Amino acid sequence: MKTELANRMKELRTRKGFSQEELSEKTGLSLRTIQRIENGETEPRGDSLKRLALAFDVTSDDLVDWTVQEDRGFLLSLNLSSLSFLPFPLLGILVPLIIWISKKGKIQNVDMMINLIFLKVMYAYNLIFILINTYRINKGKETRYFPKFRFVR
Repeated sequence: MKTELANRMKELRTRKGFSQEELSEKTGLSLRTIQRIENGETEPRGDSLKRLALAFDVTSDDLVDWTVQEDRGFLLSLNLSSLSFLPFPLLGILVPLIIWISKKGKIQNVDMMINLIFLKVMYAYNLIFILINTYRINKGKETRYFPKFRFVR
């Protein structure tokens, strides 16, 4: 996406007949920022994007390609991040949520509902066993957990 934006910026700038310095003056952005955008080193956001769009007399949507991309590596990372509930249950919600927020609307098939359903099932499973074992302890019976992993004998 950065290279597409860089190419689009160069094309618009040359079509308007601006040098990088002139574009810098028109937008109020530094020359170095213009160079970084055109070299694909960074993407303009917020106010910078608005200033560039105004200087080129286009909309922000025309300047930036908002098409959704497919990224299987990201989807794999998002899916595996749900396992972060193992060391600390709250991480199972926070880590996928933070990752999802960073890419929502940009990556195809980022469906948070599947992860949230999995997490809700795991929390319900955990809650049921806590309640059952609390009852069993209160009655003086042995506790049961499934699956059971013996670390210490």
